[in-house]
Amino acid sequence: MSGDENVLKVDLAALGKLGPHLRTLADQLTGSTAANVAPPAGADPGLAALYGVSKAIADVKRIGAARLNTIADFADEAQQAFAITESSLAAGYSNLPSIYQPPKRA
Repeated sequence: MSGDENVLKVDLAALGKLGPHLRTLADQLTGSTAANVAPPAGADPGLAALYGVSKAIADVKRIGAARLNTIADFADEAQQAFAITESSLAAGYSNLPSIYQPPKRA
């Protein structure tokens, strides 16, 4: 059982690192978007189209960053729930009688 416990602890630790990593990626996406992507007045139609593409790219980055933050929140919640469940199961398992353990005395 100790090997399984180590695997679970490593998995929980990795899951705990996922949220902060995703938030860092979301911050990088948000920081790399242009603040204003409006074409100048009287711009050439081709240039105006390029500004439209730039605005679409900025919108996609913002949407991607929001989704990464949402996934990070879910990963944090899952890690906490799994950690609580794992500790409860470990406590329950250690209190169960077994043919391999001598009976516990009160």
